[in-house]
Amino acid sequence: MTPPKISKQESPIVEALWPWEALPIREITTGIRGPDRRAAYSTVQTMVYRLEAKGVVRRVEKIRNYDVFEASVTREIAERQIVGDCLQFFERQVGPFLEHSIAMGRMTMAHLRDTEAIPEGCGAVGRRSRLILFVGLRDKTL
Repeated sequence: MTPPKISKQESPIVEALWPWEALPIREITTGIRGPDRRAAYSTVQTMVYRLEAKGVVRRVEKIRNYDVFEASVTREIAERQIVGDCLQFFERQVGPFLEHSIAMGRMTMAHLRDTEAIPEGCGAVGRRSRLILFVGLRDKTL
């Protein structure tokens, strides 16, 4: 079963739930508010119910007349979905994705060394030398 997609507008709600076990909608609304964000309670409530229909969050209890929700999708699953969508956009070519990460300073040699620990069977490149050759970074310094 593929994990449900979380939109850009829905992600702050799920991010507010991940650190906590469960939260009512009022606390979720408070958690996502910031100086540039003023989400109304009814907007957050609608989005939480949509996330519940998608299976991203689940209602764990009802206290008086308000519902308490928890995230049913872990951060790792959501991140894998986002990365998978990005790679699909690049037609499964990792090169442009990695080159952009390196150019933006988001990836270092330490990150590339960490890929050596990834087993070959995971679908990821397990050796740094193969990764550098694949991306075409052999002549570039990191």
